[in-house]
Amino acid sequence: MRKYVVRREVKKGDKTFYKSPKIQRLITEKRLRRKSLAKRNKAEAFKKSKELRAKYDKVLSKYIKEKKGTTAAAAPVAEAPKKVEAPKKAEAPKKVEAPKKPVAPKK
Repeated sequence: MRKYVVRREVKKGDKTFYKSPKIQRLITEKRLRRKSLAKRNKAEAFKKSKELRAKYDKVLSKYIKEKKGTTAAAAPVAEAPKKVEAPKKAEAPKKVEAPKKPVAPKK
């Protein structure tokens, strides 16, 4: 694992040190292979779904055209009957307020 580490030079005064990243951050050949495979699978899935969508749209448009053709040939479209308005309700009688009681003066 350590042979894949990219080291960088760090100079302190007249001495030179080499620093390297932690091992869990390493990008090995195996990791690169997995990454490219995942990328390829994603691209293939996208392409496949795009083709399937195009196929579906084609079938759907064909179905709609057939349906329109059969409905138009079967019977001419009749006008919808006009809405009949319901008779208006009689207004409710207004409430009459009760007479107020006289207030007795305070003592």
